[in-house]
Amino acid sequence: ETDYQHRVDADATQYVPLVWASAEATGGDRAGLAGTMPVPGWMGRLGAGRVVVWAGHEGAFAGESDGVADNDAFRIRLLDWLRGDGQRVHFASGHGEWLRLADLSPAVRASLEASGVRFAELDGTLDAAALATTDVLVLGNPWGEMSAAELDAIATWVAGGGAALVLGVGWSWRGSHDDPRAERYPVQRLGQRLRY
Repeated sequence: ETDYQHRVDADATQYVPLVWASAEATGGDRAGLAGTMPVPGWMGRLGAGRVVVWAGHEGAFAGESDGVADNDAFRIRLLDWLRGDGQRVHFASGHGEWLRLADLSPAVRASLEASGVRFAELDGTLDAAALATTDVLVLGNPWGEMSAAELDAIATWVAGGGAALVLGVGWSWRGSHDDPRAERYPVQRLGQRLRY
């Protein structure tokens, strides 16, 4: 059986492959991200919005990856592309996320704050009202329950001009849940809605 632990399938007319900055750079998942294949992520525009899906380890955006090869520039440029002219980067934190604002790379945070970016956490329901205060939503590998209404709200918000950085590793979910195809995994469920 093929190992899909890091594979992200996406419509090539909407997304382009996003590979790690260099073959030596990893985000803590050293066994799974040797080099850049399979593609650990995709980036693209959906409607008026932007999406980056990172299926490598969420540690790629944490401090453990600071100063390694070109990690810092890669992550800063990625968030700059997502935010465009926006200044509000909000981390979802009410769904058992593995990467929250406190975990964000200090190097990335300091650089973006110096350019005017304001960070905050969204610890409640992700609905239209909460998302209206956000330019970039970071969904850092949620393991808790996310309602269909929340996932629909995120997809609608992205299509209307929002930007989302979605982090998650399917193998970690499958290894800890009785869900071999990850059909209940919030990241998987959101991904199905981000395929217009």
